[in-house]
Amino acid sequence: MSPGGRVVGLDANPAHTAMAAAFVSGHRLKGVQIVTADAGRTGLRSRSFDLVHARTLLVNVPEPAVVVAEMVRLVKPGGRGRRGGA
Repeated sequence: MSPGGRVVGLDANPAHTAMAAAFVSGHRLKGVQIVTADAGRTGLRSRSFDLVHARTLLVNVPEPAVVVAEMVRLVKPGGRGRRGGA
């Protein structure tokens, strides 16, 4: 992460986001935000990310096209959206 940058981790499961938040707090990570939300309806601001990445997510959701559309909505013009494999 570049100086002044931020990372947002997102998961729909509150237990997962609680674990992630504890990790972030325990390691005193700056510029990291953990959000509990549906990947297809994040509530995050449109065009606010340089990179949007999903790893092993699209094969595990019932409507992957909805998630991809949300990823496109979130990425800035000229930014990157990508999906990762297993």
